[in-house]
Parts: sequence; C-alpha cells; structure tokens
Amino acid sequence: MVSYFRYLIVGLVVSFAFVVCAQQDSTPESYTKKVLIEAKWGNELGEFQLGPFEEVRGFSSSMTVDKEGSIYIADIYTCKINVFSPNGNFLYDIQLSNTEFSVRGAMTVDSKVQILYLMVRDNKKARPAIAEINLKTKKVVNSYAIPAGIGAINFYNNMDGGIYVWSRPALRPQTSDLIQGFVPLEKYTAEVNNKNADAILSKSAIVDTGAFTKGLWARGILLNGLKAYVDGVEQKRVIYQNGKGQTKCTVYLLSSIWGSGEKETYITSSNNIAFDYHLNCYQIVGSDEGLKVIKYTPVEVK
Repeated sequence: MVSYFRYLIVGLVVSFAFVVCAQQDSTPESYTKKVLIEAKWGNELGEFQLGPFEEVRGFSSSMTVDKEGSIYIADIYTCKINVFSPNGNFLYDIQLSNTEFSVRGAMTVDSKVQILYLMVRDNKKARPAIAEINLKTKKVVNSYAIPAGIGAINFYNNMDGGIYVWSRPALRPQTSDLIQGFVPLEKYTAEVNNKNADAILSKSAIVDTGAFTKGLWARGILLNGLKAYVDGVEQKRVIYQNGKGQTKCTVYLLSSIWGSGEKETYITSSNNIAFDYHLNCYQIVGSDEGLKVIKYTPVEVK
C-alpha cells in the first residue's frame, strides 16, 4: 500500500512538472542566433587576456553597442576596450593607462558627440570614477570621481538625447531621504565636482524615465513601446514585450555550466549582455580558445 501511494505521488509530481514545462515553452521563440565575434585569448590586436588566476567563466568584462551598431567590449585585465564593427570585424582598441585607471564595468556611448562613458577606478585618487573618452582621439578627456556614499553605478541612454546615471546610496540608513534613481549626467558630474553626494541622490535630482519612449540601459531596451530585458530572476533569458505588456518572444541565452561537457560557457560578469537600437541582443560567452559574442535577433515583435 505504501509503495502504491509512493508511485501515485511520483506520478502526480511528474505530471505537474510536465504541465509547467509545457506552459513555459508556450512562449514564442521566434529568433535567430549566430556567432558574431570570435576572438582568441592573447595579447594581439582584437584579442582578450585572462588574468593570472582567472578562469574562463569568471572573465571580467563589459559590453555596449552604439547607435551605428559598433560593439565595445572591455578587457578589464589589460585595461582596454576592443571595438568591433556591426559585422563583427575588429576595428581598433582604446588603451587606458593602468597606472591611472582600472576598468570596472558599465559603459555607454553618446554617438552624437562621439564620447564613451566608462566606469573605472581612479588609481591616483583610489576611488571609483566615470571616465569620459573621446572616440576620435581615443583619449580620456575627463574623469569624475564618485563621491563617498554612492553605490552601484550604471547608465541609461535615452536615445532621443541625454545620458543618465543610475545611482543609489552605498549604505542605506533607516532614516534617510536619499533615494535611488536616474540622474542626468550633466547634473551628476556637476555635483561630483562639488563632492555633493546628497544632491546627486536628492528627490529633486531623480528623473522619471517612465515618460521615455526610447531608452537603452545595461540589461534592457525600450523602443517606441516595445521592450526587451534580461529576466531578473533567472538571468538566462531575454523577454520581449509589446506596448500592451504581452510577451511576444523569449530568447534563451547560453547558460551551460562549466565542466558539464559543453565547449562554451556563459561569462558571469554582470555586464555580459547588451542590446542595440534594433532590439537585437548580444551575449559574451567563453571557451578554452577565446571569447565569442552571440547575436540574437527576434524575427518579429509587435
């Protein structure tokens, strides 16, 4: 009798799991996938370098795509940015002085003025900063040290004009009127020069991005009512939604576990995914041979 009930319970569990999987798989997966960039580990042009104690899965990187479709990938260990064409061909690199800066993470491009904004560590001041890089000269033309008390930083590119900085308090005291949100870059940098962390995070500085019809940030994009974003729970898929909030397409990202027999593995860096202005999604993956970028293109999202 006990065995009977045991098999009955197992059967119910399996049936429930089958129903759940069927529901999850009901979302359309109409997209194409191709390897856009293949770069070796090494020190030559267009290559990337692992740190002395760094495994492929833990390779530290960051990526963004500009309005023309050029792809910028950070090589944090060598303190440089490799730039590739929309077709995946290597164009040039931007080498930063590792005595002055250490590449830290998020970046975005203001295509109108040809400026790359990059999160760095200012090694001379021993604190995080935003570096302003002229893409024509490939030189750092300015840097803004981030005041003490400011935590994680990211960028929001409005596309219609304007770069915004995502800021939050590094520590969240229970009695504080500081809030987290997007601040216009020009206001942010002005207050940084004044070392005014309170003003950066004050309620009057925060911009409501809900009115934007176009926006590009590290792990998502909003384009004329259409939205694509990385699932914040699983972070293994990209969800495409129309203006009504209906999910129209789900892109499943490479998420194999290193050592599972797969030849490639996802890079665990927090900025390993980027979007372009046509709703395409890009993912950095790694293998023993080198770094690859996979491009996912939704067939139709309306």
